[in-house]
Amino acid sequence: MLSKLVKQLFNREARDSAQESERSKYRTIWTHEQYRHFSPGLRAMQKFQVVERFRSVEVKTVLDAGCGSGKLMRYLIENCGNEFDVKGFDIADNCLDDFFKGREKDFLRVGCLWEPRDFKKNFDAVVCVDVLEHIPVEKVPAVLQNLRRSAAKFCYLGIALSEDHFGPVLLGEPLHLTVKPSHWWLDRIREAGFPAFDEYYIEKNEQGGEEWLHVFIPMQQAIP
Repeated sequence: MLSKLVKQLFNREARDSAQESERSKYRTIWTHEQYRHFSPGLRAMQKFQVVERFRSVEVKTVLDAGCGSGKLMRYLIENCGNEFDVKGFDIADNCLDDFFKGREKDFLRVGCLWEPRDFKKNFDAVVCVDVLEHIPVEKVPAVLQNLRRSAAKFCYLGIALSEDHFGPVLLGEPLHLTVKPSHWWLDRIREAGFPAFDEYYIEKNEQGGEEWLHVFIPMQQAIP
């Protein structure tokens, strides 16, 4: 009994240490202004008409999982009025742009994407763009399961399939910890219990290499 308790305490300490290491890394990266300039999530919202997809299934509440600077949330707030109640989730408490200054607690929940205990509320739609590739490979299944459980009607996953630029330049280490081809990600998404889906897009670079995977998933038949 004692050995089991010691093991549980050890595992908890190791888990908390890993989370704090990731939190510290991203608190540092968000102090670099150049990291805030481009938002893949905002680009994807516009390119793939995600708002129209929300409306088609009567989405009212939206979670931006791994919201970063919050540009995707700002887009919904400024362009859709009160149509959507949008919240953000991120591991770093300093990630949001100045647009949210003084209102951080209204929009941001700080937590870890692979921790089930940090997901206490369901949303009609969950959006997760430029995030999953940042997750350690062994934590990817847990993150996908948390996202799946949190989305009642719709889930959009946008995943970078190539190495990152900012991590090596600004931190001396990569930010993209799971760089895999599109078929690997599609297998992991299906294994996480998402319902059947047939709408996904693969963006390629000029040399024909895979750059981005975009997956759009109706959630009505998701596994509980």
